[in-house]
Amino acid sequence: MKLVASLLFLPVVALAAPSDHQAQMDQIFKMAKSRMLPMLEQSVPAMERTRNCLQAAESKDDFIECTTIMRDLQQKMMQNLAPQGAPHQKRPPKEEFDASKIEWNAETKAQMLTDITQSVEQGKATKGCLERSNSASEMESCMEKTGLSRDQN
Repeated sequence: MKLVASLLFLPVVALAAPSDHQAQMDQIFKMAKSRMLPMLEQSVPAMERTRNCLQAAESKDDFIECTTIMRDLQQKMMQNLAPQGAPHQKRPPKEEFDASKIEWNAETKAQMLTDITQSVEQGKATKGCLERSNSASEMESCMEKTGLSRDQN
């Protein structure tokens, strides 16, 4: 009789235990969260500073100065991503962003302000979801509620 009761209970235990796939996804999420959250904590304020700078920009020189905020942050983050003591891997050179090649006018400024405002909002939403989520499924649900799910990108 104990054997029969144990066998009847087995499906309940199997359903209650997380799948290996879900456990792997949660582990990947935790690793990603530990790396992404500090980056978002730096990048969202930098994007806000860049947006404020762009709002005040009145010339191409002002615009070029504004672009240095994000460029400097990007360089800092790339250095932090490299493992300590690891040899530098050779990658094909990435074409450097050259703000001087962009035509600066009212239309360009308006489009950049729209784009960076959207980036700030996405960064804040992602940061908030990361802070509140403890699993990949919680993160996905949170992002869907913000309208920023994977399928929309």
